[in-house]
Amino acid sequence: MPYAARILVPTDFSPLSSVALEHAIALASLCRASIHLLHVRTDARGQVNDDDRHLAGLVSRCHAEALVVTSQVCSGQPAAIIAQVAADRAVDLIVLGTHGRHGVAHLILGSVAEHIVRTAPCPVLTVRGLVPDRVEEPTGDALVLLPN
Repeated sequence: MPYAARILVPTDFSPLSSVALEHAIALASLCRASIHLLHVRTDARGQVNDDDRHLAGLVSRCHAEALVVTSQVCSGQPAAIIAQVAADRAVDLIVLGTHGRHGVAHLILGSVAEHIVRTAPCPVLTVRGLVPDRVEEPTGDALVLLPN
């Protein structure tokens, strides 16, 4: 049975992205998977030092759980870059936060998560909601279904 060996976690350093990372860490621990952290700058002139510092903190968070982790910063359109990195790295699962906008806000702002779900070369787990205190520790075996 296939399992998630490589998990891609796109981050914009928001609290919701941190929640998605906690879910990815829990899954990676269960599946003995590696995590690839990805930050996509929409402005190439963005805060490079701040981005690197934030990303280093997330890498440390993964290392604290004894996980294999890599990281990458790219510039461009987030949904397209995320789908391309997922394909290039042959990831098994993408875990990302979504704001769950609907109605006029969704029409105006669109949804990066929705575009990724439609174009990703692998399954996508979207995490939505309030920031919990922590993600519950796994208590036993878990089954993660992935298409062939």
